[in-house]
Amino acid sequence: MKIAYSLLSLVLFYTPISSLAQTFSLTELISFTSKNLDGFDTYVTAKGFKFLELREKENEKGNTYCLNQSKTSIKNAEKFITYDYVYYDADRNVTFQTANSNDYLKLKAQVIPYGFKFTNTETFKGATVLYYRKGKLELTLISYQNKTESGKVGTNYEISITKYSK
Repeated sequence: MKIAYSLLSLVLFYTPISSLAQTFSLTELISFTSKNLDGFDTYVTAKGFKFLELREKENEKGNTYCLNQSKTSIKNAEKFITYDYVYYDADRNVTFQTANSNDYLKLKAQVIPYGFKFTNTETFKGATVLYYRKGKLELTLISYQNKTESGKVGTNYEISITKYSK
């Protein structure tokens, strides 16, 4: 028993923290809708994400961060997270994007137990969009095909949480 405990301690000690914390739970994503930009920036930067860009459109303003970006293109990262502090008529919007189906499925498995109710589904520009609602929160799950700069085609997944004041 002591040997097993010692081995586990060594594995945990020598495993980089960033490899243990490179994704988010549903609780974390929801908590971001109550944080200000400074709090969000601190949290995701501590998890290993790097600032990518400031997004400014007519009805959307926010910051996007990425994880493990490609050496050839910053747009080819493993994961992205965007914090919108201006998002149409909502208070906040947070979107986590990944190509890792395990991350997506773990988050998706938390949706119904967390109390979200399925409300609708649609297709949009070739993507499947699933809508859920819980009080002032709307959650969308999106799956779509994406082609990288090298020509590889893969599936991307997005989990968005939008917080409304009404």
